[in-house]
Amino acid sequence: YFFAGFWLARQSKKIREGFLRVFFLTGWLIGEYSLIEQTLFLNRIIEGDEYIRMEGVFANPNAFGIVMAVLFVLQLPFFYRKKLFPLWAHTFGMAIALSCVVMTGSRSAILGLLIAIPFIIWMRMINFNLIIRVIIVLTLFLSFHYMIPGTVNYIYSLQDNKSEQNQNNEINIETNFVMSKAREAYGFRSNITNDGGINHRIVLMRRAFQQWQQYPLTGIGLGMFYWTQLKEKMELPALIHTSALWVLVEMGLIGVVIFISLLYVVMRALCQ
Repeated sequence: YFFAGFWLARQSKKIREGFLRVFFLTGWLIGEYSLIEQTLFLNRIIEGDEYIRMEGVFANPNAFGIVMAVLFVLQLPFFYRKKLFPLWAHTFGMAIALSCVVMTGSRSAILGLLIAIPFIIWMRMINFNLIIRVIIVLTLFLSFHYMIPGTVNYIYSLQDNKSEQNQNNEINIETNFVMSKAREAYGFRSNITNDGGINHRIVLMRRAFQQWQQYPLTGIGLGMFYWTQLKEKMELPALIHTSALWVLVEMGLIGVVIFISLLYVVMRALCQ
């Protein structure tokens, strides 16, 4: 990725804009395809646990959510300039990206967007009109994809001349099904201390800090965090779910400096 990005940055403006067009179009198509899959799942036309949280082509909802969040933010500088696509295309594209972020149930992606909002406002890449446009289209997208299940079943029940009580029961069952899957996607719990995902991350973070303390300057080496778990035959080996901590543990303070320098270069390029 680093070498590809370095090469792309040295190309002509025409090539860079062509790359962004392909990137945006591909992201929109993948996002819309994933939304359709989710709609089919909520209609019970297709089944599978992989559809509870939208995964896209990554087989991982957090990874897909992050990519969709990045896709949304990258469109902002081009929205008003209309250099790559017309205004309406970017509006729909940003609505698709945000819809996918919502349906992945990725707290990391949502938190990332919330952190990015102050920077986006400071860069003047967003205003009230843009917010209204995106909210309207986002509402239409979510309504189209996720209010269909109850509506479709209601129409079928009318065609079958079923009693009003049965119709209402079917709508309630379908609505409960959709809501139950939404709860599974976001992991609503009455007590956050019982959240398995959070507890698992806390264990990983403690283990990561212990290993970093052994080699604070250079880190333990790329890939070693996962490998040491395999070596010790841990029951559920996993990667560190926090990029900054991953860089610190496996690449040490030297890696952190390089990582922060990369972010600085990217932010300076965006400001320019």
